[in-house]
Amino acid sequence: MSRKIRLLLPLLVIFMTGSFAVYKSTAASENPKEFVGMFKVARANFLKEGPKPEDMPVLKAHLDYWQKYTDEGVCLLFGHTLNNDESAFGIVIVKADSEKTAHELMDADPMIKAGIVSVTVLPFEGIMKTK
Repeated sequence: MSRKIRLLLPLLVIFMTGSFAVYKSTAASENPKEFVGMFKVARANFLKEGPKPEDMPVLKAHLDYWQKYTDEGVCLLFGHTLNNDESAFGIVIVKADSEKTAHELMDADPMIKAGIVSVTVLPFEGIMKTK
């Protein structure tokens, strides 16, 4: 084997291994099974003043909605930050067969339907999970 080939062979192996890892990562992200919804309030005073009395049934329906999906194993986590400034947000992580399905789940949330919050849905990869 020539000296040139002996020098290039390890580089070729490294390149091929790296290419496979990138391909595998890209292929996995094309069909994600988990999605995160980041919820932001539509009106800033909601955080500072709290919900209005007429918002309370919607908030209860919101909690019941996500609890139902948690009990069914579809929702992995839901909650919100405890700050009350413009950086505050709620989060929901769901398992779904497609991003379209995840959007449908999030958009059916009673708080979304009432216009109290908006949501951004993104593919998500949980690294560490509890059993």
